[in-house]
Amino acid sequence: MSLLGQTLAPKAYNFKWQKANGDSFEIEVKNNLSKQVERKRLDRACMQILLKAMLKSNSFETFIPEKLVLYEDSVNNVAELSFAFIDRQDEMQNRIYYYSFDYYGNVYKQVE
Repeated sequence: MSLLGQTLAPKAYNFKWQKANGDSFEIEVKNNLSKQVERKRLDRACMQILLKAMLKSNSFETFIPEKLVLYEDSVNNVAELSFAFIDRQDEMQNRIYYYSFDYYGNVYKQVE
């Protein structure tokens, strides 16, 4: 489907992302937004969320994104990012971070 020639984001798709070190990922995205949004705008939000989460985790080399779930709460759009990384004790850690974003692909802040 398209809106003025732009591809709309489907309800589920894989977002392809590559870290600076060359590691590539296909991250499952579940789009639970009620409003139809251009895919390139959601991809922009996904990119920003991944970069913010990787920086906050301080695990540039071992950061492994797993899934993004997009949904609406009463005020904002929220992205739930599930990821894993290896900590300084060489143990696998799993985390979930939440970020608010708008329909234009702008990511605002991490939601605690």
